[in-house]
Amino acid sequence: GPLVAPALLHRARIAEARARLAGESTASGLPTPLFDRARDAYARFAEDFPGHPDATAALRNLADLYLHVYRQPDEAEATLTRLMAASFDPQVLGQAQLDLGVVALQRGDLFDARDQFQSVEDRVRIGPLAEQARYELALIDFYEGFLYSALARAEAMDDNTAADVANDAVSLRLTLDENAGPDSTNAALRQYGRAALLHRRGLHTDALATLDSLAADDPQHPLADEVLVLRAHALRDLGRYEEALAALERIPQEHPRSYFLDRALFLSAEIHEHRLADPAAALDAYGRLLDQYPGSLLAPRARERLRALRETART
Repeated sequence: GPLVAPALLHRARIAEARARLAGESTASGLPTPLFDRARDAYARFAEDFPGHPDATAALRNLADLYLHVYRQPDEAEATLTRLMAASFDPQVLGQAQLDLGVVALQRGDLFDARDQFQSVEDRVRIGPLAEQARYELALIDFYEGFLYSALARAEAMDDNTAADVANDAVSLRLTLDENAGPDSTNAALRQYGRAALLHRRGLHTDALATLDSLAADDPQHPLADEVLVLRAHALRDLGRYEEALAALERIPQEHPRSYFLDRALFLSAEIHEHRLADPAAALDAYGRLLDQYPGSLLAPRARERLRALRETART
């Protein structure tokens, strides 16, 4: 009947949403039954209803799971190729090519990744997709140690573009601008860039080893607070939540003027909410963020999560 297709798609979306709320992660080595259910439902929808108006959305969501949850670049690439063959929408095609760039990054092929992102920038030129491509190109320069080129690209980005990309570009500019030296080779900053790439590729244990080496070589380097933030992200993705929280707690203690104080609070709140199922601690962290940093770029999202948690508590 006509309701079979939308019912299947909604089941997939509900399973995916529940998986994200439950904090399922393949990096932790634990089973991911809800993500698996969503993956299988998206795949079945795309197979059984290829002509349905939502078929491209199902393929897009399936590719996203392969790319960011399962970190299976071959499956993600095959799904994105199907998506690009099934759609004529420039936005869908542009996003798919950006994702192919991320596939290349996961494989460690920075040359192919640069080619994919450059193609999107050249073809689209203006708008959120173009700005995302420019940001990715700046990141690749950073990963490869071309620090001045990375800074020039980040500085050229439009601050009025999509909020997340603009915020990320500001963070990259600060990282590059304020953490040069102490030697002319910027060895610490280059090592941090290598750790960031390892984390981006899902090689979290290798990223932690690189960060530990960096912290041991120069514990007083201006990058020390960013090292703690990236360390917390890697630990979270490995399922080592208490260690991640401990790293975040060190930031206000050791770096009371850090640019990342609000981000540390937000990440702490997310870990409590989504990974540890501790809404009281999450409410406290979101509330402190709003009290201490009312002008933070993360304040609207913290306010939204605060309202949602309070509503859930009332019901």
